[in-house]
Amino acid sequence: WWATSIKFIGDVSFFDKLRDFKKKELDDKTIKSLGDFLEDPANKPQLEIEAVRSASSACVCMINWVNALYSWYFVYKEVLPKEKKLEEAQAIVDDLTTKLAGKQAELKIILDNVAQLQAELDASLRKKADLEWKYDDCSKKLVRARKLIENLGGEKGRWGELAVKLKEDFINLTGDVLISSGMIAYLGAFTSAYRSKMIHEWAQKVHQMQIPGSQHYSLSNVLGDPVKIRAWNIDGLPSDSFSVENAIVISKSSRWPLCIDPQGQAKNCLLYTSDAADDLLCVDLGGRRIIKKK
Repeated sequence: WWATSIKFIGDVSFFDKLRDFKKKELDDKTIKSLGDFLEDPANKPQLEIEAVRSASSACVCMINWVNALYSWYFVYKEVLPKEKKLEEAQAIVDDLTTKLAGKQAELKIILDNVAQLQAELDASLRKKADLEWKYDDCSKKLVRARKLIENLGGEKGRWGELAVKLKEDFINLTGDVLISSGMIAYLGAFTSAYRSKMIHEWAQKVHQMQIPGSQHYSLSNVLGDPVKIRAWNIDGLPSDSFSVENAIVISKSSRWPLCIDPQGQAKNCLLYTSDAADDLLCVDLGGRRIIKKK
């Protein structure tokens, strides 16, 4: 064996073979033979480290490598099942990790769908609140409209009567305006009794000439505005028909009239009710200067 060993050691690739030795491919038979050789009483004294060092320093490394390989085999034999279990466990972990990644991807899709559904729900809730507000608003409007219609229903008769009256007033407009023009132009300075007498005669004359006119003429009904007349009364104008007619004559005249006014009623009416009241001056004709300005 010595000649074979010398030849084997003399190979230039010997150290590469040692370094690349596939120790995991060792089997029990080889290890048993190696063990028998190492544990043989006849060989054991020669394989002691000091004995080998005395023979060859290079062989010390060889015997250390062989002893290490022999010891490693038994350690590896115990570790190998654990490595296999580790590989199996790692395979299971890898498989579970792959499944987990798939489940996480599915979970992300579900969460995205949930977020989209939540957004749609929020939009639907806002729309619902808006529709509820509109419904409430429309309900209130319907209630008000119903009340208005009910209230206006009571006005139907009055409106019908008013429509008939307006139609009659429109037919009688020619004669009424004719009498009103004459009253403004000629009857302003006369008393109430004489004015009534002349209006009665003029109305008869109008009917005789077949001019349409009211049977019972009234200047207040023809040229008067109930709202404005009420405002005049509030401002101090007496509410009798004569005073109201005088105020209408003044308001419809193109010139300022001369009013005989011992009680000052006409003056107050002009100062408070005239459209040009802010430009009117109240003066004393017996004085030389303006003594009062409204």
